[in-house]
Amino acid sequence: MGKVHKELQKKNVTLTLLHHEYATEAREGGKIPYAYRTFAEKYGNYAKKKRPDSCS
Repeated sequence: MGKVHKELQKKNVTLTLLHHEYATEAREGGKIPYAYRTFAEKYGNYAKKKRPDSCS
């Protein structure tokens, strides 16, 4: 998810676009990709952990 997080910082890059690229690569590699909802949830959990704690 680190790659996703970094790519989302770029202009005109969306989570939907990154999921499409991920799913294509997974299928080409003979793997079953996560559904978009699962991909987005996993990224959301990753992003929450990466966010600096604002309560310090």
